[in-house]
Amino acid sequence: MKLIALLLLFSVNSLAKGVALKAPQTCLATREFVTTLEYLREHREFSLSETNAQALSHKISSGCTGASKRFIKVTNTLVKAGVPTQRSMEIATRFSDGSDEASTAFLMIFTGAYVENLLDLDVSQALTIALELSEAGSADAKLLEKNFNTLVEFCVAKKSLDLPLVQCAQLGARVMKNGAALGFPVARDFIEVYRFLTEDKKVNLTSGEALKVAEEVTKHGPEATKNFIAAFEYAVSKKGLDRNVKEAVEFGTTMALRSVRPST
Repeated sequence: MKLIALLLLFSVNSLAKGVALKAPQTCLATREFVTTLEYLREHREFSLSETNAQALSHKISSGCTGASKRFIKVTNTLVKAGVPTQRSMEIATRFSDGSDEASTAFLMIFTGAYVENLLDLDVSQALTIALELSEAGSADAKLLEKNFNTLVEFCVAKKSLDLPLVQCAQLGARVMKNGAALGFPVARDFIEVYRFLTEDKKVNLTSGEALKVAEEVTKHGPEATKNFIAAFEYAVSKKGLDRNVKEAVEFGTTMALRSVRPST
C-alpha cells in the first residue's frame, strides 16, 4: 500500500508540473515561408539570389505565426529610414523570431526617435537606442514608449537636467532597461529619487551625483525608491544613525539593493 501511495503521489506531482508547463504553440509555417519568399522576390533591389531568399524564408518561418509580418514590417521601416538593406534584414530576422510586442516596441521607439523626429536623432543613433530599449522587453509597447518619453522630456527640460538629446536618449534607454525585468514605472521612480537628491535641503547633491544614484537605485525594483529614501532619512537622523550625507546616501543605496531577493 505504501508503494502504491508513493506512486500515486509521484503521478500527481508530475501532472501538476506538467500543467504548469507552457502549452505548445501551433504555427502556420508554410504561410510564413511563402509570404516571406514572395516579399523578397518582389523586392529585387535587395539583391538576394533565389537560393538566399529561400534560405532566409526558411529561417523566418521557424518564428511561427506572425513571423513574416514582423520581418516585413521591420525591414520596410528600416530600409525606408536609410538603414542598409543587409543590416535591416538582419535586425528584422531577429525580431521575426520574437513577439509582436517586442517588434512593436522597437518600431515605436525607432520611429519616434528618427522618423517622427521626436528626439531628432540621426538614423544610427535612433537605431542604437531602439535596439537597446527593445532588449529590455515589454508586454506593453505603449507603456514602454510613454515611460521612455517621460524620462527624455524630463532630461531635456531646462528646469530639470537640460542635457543634450542624445545623452538623454541614452540615459532613458539605460534606465528603462534596468527597470524592465520587474515591470514597474521606473521613469516615475527615477525622477522621484533625482528630485529628492537635488531638491531636499538635507541632501543637495549635484546633478551628476544624483543621476548616478538615481540610476543605481531604480535598478532594484518597485520598492527600491521607498527603501532608499527611508534609509537616508533614518541615517541622517540624530536618533537614527547620525551619519553625514555621503554616508547616508551609501546606506540608502545598500538598502535599495536589498529591495529584490534573487530567486533560488
